[in-house]
Amino acid sequence: MNDQRDRWRLSSLAIVGTLLPAALSVAQDREPARIETLTAAQIAKMSDAEIAAMSGEVIVTKAKKRATPIQPIAEEVATGEELREMPGARGDALIALKNMPGVAKAEGFRGAGGDMIIRGAAAEDSLYLLDGISIPITMHFGNLQSVLPTYMMSGISYVPGGFGVEQGGATGGMVHIQSANLAPETTTGFAELSFINAGAYLAGPIWQEHNLSFQFGMRRSLIDAVLPAMLPDDLDLTFKTYPQYYDGQLKIDWRPSYRHQFFWNTIASADYIELTNNEEDPHEPMEKGTLDAESSFWRSYGVWNFEGDEATSRLLLAVGGDRLYQGMSDGPAYEVKPQSLELREDAQWTVSESVAIRVGAQLKRTIGDVSATFPRPGQEGVPTDPSLSADPALNVDERIDDLVTAEYMAVDVRLPADLRVTTGVRMDYYGHIDRSTLSPRISLSYPLSAQSTLAASLGRYSRPLHLAEAIPDHLRPEISTQAQLGFRYVVADGVDASVTGFRTDYKDLVVQAMDFQGGDINFAYQNGGTGRAQGAEFMLRMQRESLRGWIAYTYSRSYRTDYVDSQERLFDHDQPHNLVAVASYSLGMWQFGGKFQLASGEPYTPVLDSVYLSDHNVYQPVYAETNSGRLETSHQIDLRIAREFRWDTWNLSAYLDVTNVYANAPVTGYDYGFDYKEREAATAAPILPALGLKGEF
Repeated sequence: MNDQRDRWRLSSLAIVGTLLPAALSVAQDREPARIETLTAAQIAKMSDAEIAAMSGEVIVTKAKKRATPIQPIAEEVATGEELREMPGARGDALIALKNMPGVAKAEGFRGAGGDMIIRGAAAEDSLYLLDGISIPITMHFGNLQSVLPTYMMSGISYVPGGFGVEQGGATGGMVHIQSANLAPETTTGFAELSFINAGAYLAGPIWQEHNLSFQFGMRRSLIDAVLPAMLPDDLDLTFKTYPQYYDGQLKIDWRPSYRHQFFWNTIASADYIELTNNEEDPHEPMEKGTLDAESSFWRSYGVWNFEGDEATSRLLLAVGGDRLYQGMSDGPAYEVKPQSLELREDAQWTVSESVAIRVGAQLKRTIGDVSATFPRPGQEGVPTDPSLSADPALNVDERIDDLVTAEYMAVDVRLPADLRVTTGVRMDYYGHIDRSTLSPRISLSYPLSAQSTLAASLGRYSRPLHLAEAIPDHLRPEISTQAQLGFRYVVADGVDASVTGFRTDYKDLVVQAMDFQGGDINFAYQNGGTGRAQGAEFMLRMQRESLRGWIAYTYSRSYRTDYVDSQERLFDHDQPHNLVAVASYSLGMWQFGGKFQLASGEPYTPVLDSVYLSDHNVYQPVYAETNSGRLETSHQIDLRIAREFRWDTWNLSAYLDVTNVYANAPVTGYDYGFDYKEREAATAAPILPALGLKGEF
């Protein structure tokens, strides 16, 4: 207990220490000066009223050539507008992001759900941030629509690996979403309607003289209105609550001066479904009955940004809550209800034109209740989902009180010949398991010419445990070591090409304990897994006024070893080849787009035979070696056409987006007969058209 109090004190001291440079800079900012020395970029951020109110002489200077953090080798930054126009994404930026290099084409809900498989890492290994805070769910109903509408995003930074010490909690890649920053002089808004949802957005000034503005958006799914007409009459399902989701955002933005920005953002998301299954599944008798499920969360957070001449600061405070529930009538059920408080500070001090120092600290406390009488969640490498009828159940009824802290320091150095080096170290502490990890990282960047850059990075990463794995207190955090080497070349104005080779090694992967007989969750898991992933990514990207798009190709191999001395096998989402070519062309009020994708099928474990279990009245399959088979190669073409109509006071835009236009349904797995003697391919939707309308004023 004393150790935990000491860590609280250390974390508090670290946060206070990182606030010091900002506090000093704020004090300097308030001192009156006869001569104002500003950069052109600073002048551009100021309002006319601020400029008019300045006394004395104003000198506009050229921006200094400062030492800055090295951009991760394979980082790709895209605007929400660019991703919204991608064919097959239905105007959804996070769905479009899955066409970036390094992302596997994972079909349906198998393992990944709506999250991305990045460079052979499991879905839970990667981190999704909104303005610096992690969000637990990115997609409604697994893969239908993102929980964050594209119009509330200013841009997305996608980093498949090699990110700096300022970020932790992931052993795979990272997606960082920046919320839209608007300061409208007049009130604007729109309403939109599609087969999937209806939404509305409103933005405008609250106090224009002081640059205080707001944004508000909300959406509601229309699946429950469309689905009844699409279901066959003989379906043995009765919906009490058709699938439906809601999400909403409210952001308040205040810019008191060109040096300061403050905003407060609140987001919420909820998915609901309740149905009755009237048909008995011979493989899962207990699934007959009523299923009730909810997945919801909310986050409310404030951010204060300060930009001084020599120091910058970013302070974040966030609170939130989640609810994850699934239950069968009079049968297995689980419920997780955590609440969290998060505090973060990041500061940078420019020592000289060649050296900058960055420090930061994070603190997150999570308190909540977990109750379950449910089989262990499915594990990567296990060929079937957990069986309600045959698998041993977990019995959990616990109160969680967890503290996670982190501190980091990094130095950015610009050497002669414009060689840049960023080196740093991060320390993470996971309170529930009382474990600390030390993560040193280094990145180098060297310009070979005015058009080409060579870069490399090496680093260690750790992440907290996930869902049921996070309850036992004897496990260790999972660890990865990432190395990459990349080359980027500017082909022409608005056209660049990059190629990156990568290697990731994993250790201490959490796996299911082989001798678990049910009951106490503390005996359900162990650290026994290792893994490796390696490959190369290529991207040719064009960003011009009327034509933009890219060609991305990824070669990747990923392997896992579940237990000590066990045989190495393929990762569930190992995908040797993935080719994506996408383009969007604007012609006046029209916009046309197309996408082609060719991807290797995912591994699967073939069924050799079956054994009848009389105690449970089910057949149990006998499997071949794990992931020794592979599904068929998938290929598809997506098309999009959009048209805008403009009037004096409002605009109307419409789009038609068709996924998989030639209806080549991808195989997602196999369905078996009651005794596993016969099988047939299970496929995703062969074609998915989407039509949308949007009216703006």
